[in-house]
This record gives sequence, C-alpha cells and structure tokens, in this order.
Amino acid sequence: MAPSRPAANVASRAVLPPRPSARDLAREKVLRDLRERMMLIAVRLSGVKQSITRLRQAQARMGLVLRSDITASSQRLEYYLDEAQSALKDANPTSAKKYLDSAERELGKLERFLGT
Repeated sequence: MAPSRPAANVASRAVLPPRPSARDLAREKVLRDLRERMMLIAVRLSGVKQSITRLRQAQARMGLVLRSDITASSQRLEYYLDEAQSALKDANPTSAKKYLDSAERELGKLERFLGT
C-alpha cells in the first residue's frame, strides 16, 4: 500500500484562479466609476422628477399642460438611463458612457428649465 500524502501537499497543489490582468482591473474600475456616475445622475433626477410633478399639477389646475419639449426631454432621459443600466449589466463601458453622457445632457436641460 502506498503511503498517504499529507493534506498540506494536496492543498499546495490546488489550482488557483488566474489573477486578473491589468486590462481587466482597469475595465472594472471604469465600470465602477460609471455605476457611481449613474447613481449621482439618479439622485439629481429624483429632484427633477419631483419638481416636474409639482409643475404639472400646478399647470393642470390652471388648465395648462407642460411644454412638449420638456416632456420629451424627460422621456429621453429615462430611456438613456435604462440603456445605460443595461450596458452596465452587460459590462459594456463604451455604451454605458455614451448613454450616461446623453442622460446628463437631458438632465441639464431639465435643470436649466426648472432653474435648479
């Protein structure tokens, strides 16, 4: 019968997962930064949504409606954020950045309109 090997020898021969490359680490950092950026945009959007809701209600009481360009900008912003979120889930930083840039432009328009 062959002598048994100590557990330490077996454990030392265990296969370790490969270390991430510098490129993979850089990509993860970019994705983390984009997620952070998305979170900050979402916080700003929350305030804008509240202001737009109050404005719509005030205008409705006067028999008016919100300007169509503002409504369209708000809808585009939501679309861009949805697309950015999908790109982040797919770990696609190029698309995520493109959609976040577009979302920020729309958010800026809305903030300027609201005076915030």
